[in-house]
Amino acid sequence: MSDPLARRLAIVRVAIGLTCLWALLSHPEEVPGLGAEPGAVFRPVGLARVLPAPLPPAAIAVWQGVTVLLGVAWTLGWSWRATAPAFAAAFLGWATWRLCWGAIAHDLHLLTVHLIAVAFLPAAGALSLDARRATPSRLAWVPEGAVAEVWARGGVRLVSALTVTTYALAGLAKVGPSGAFTWARGTNLADHLTISALVALVYRPQDGLPAGFSFLLDHPTLLALGAPLTLVLELGAPLALVHRYAGVTWAVGIFAMHVGIAGAMNVVFPYPSFGLAFLSFLPVERLLRRGVSTRPSGT
Repeated sequence: MSDPLARRLAIVRVAIGLTCLWALLSHPEEVPGLGAEPGAVFRPVGLARVLPAPLPPAAIAVWQGVTVLLGVAWTLGWSWRATAPAFAAAFLGWATWRLCWGAIAHDLHLLTVHLIAVAFLPAAGALSLDARRATPSRLAWVPEGAVAEVWARGGVRLVSALTVTTYALAGLAKVGPSGAFTWARGTNLADHLTISALVALVYRPQDGLPAGFSFLLDHPTLLALGAPLTLVLELGAPLALVHRYAGVTWAVGIFAMHVGIAGAMNVVFPYPSFGLAFLSFLPVERLLRRGVSTRPSGT
């Protein structure tokens, strides 16, 4: 599959895989340890509600290890038909388990939604071990020709639509049931920044206040401008699907918003804060060399 959008979908696949592996490996003791903490409160959510009691830490550690191996297979694009759905299911379960102990993991929500969607797309049709096989196995999913182009274009659009939906919902939540744009006045945003600064001072006093927070205190006009701009970016998210240039503009704007959040609140969500969540909007496939063959010649 040599279509540019097929390569873009493959890049999205790799970005999702690497981010999931980072989430799994950055704090390997966290999830198994939650069930072993004295007085830990288990409040099952989602699919975990079928569990009558917490799983033992050893079982969770094995689950996490298997999920890591499946994540490596996902990232490399190996036996995609089998490993992709398996990894999506395993990671969904792992992420759900974290939430059962009161964890707040905003950064995993969009990542997991993308993961589930891409698991059922031929995202290993390029830049993968499956695509390099002279004769793809029955576990590979490497469409060709017009079918490949349709799948790739539809897959990229689906990922973009899911991204847009999450930000549009965030914008609607800021509007509130009354319909009054209180967020646009900057009061709510100032409250969020203040609470974040207080949490930092209480739990991480050695770090001091975020540099961006102090800067905004000295320049309140920027805060007044940032609040309505946030609403424009989030409520206007659906416009990113109208045209590719609108998508690029929106992706750059929303990425800048996350950079601002990181600077003002020291809140970094790796998937969007590093721009990985917005790759479906960008022509990242152009970064690859022209004429790169994703399958051996002669096939």
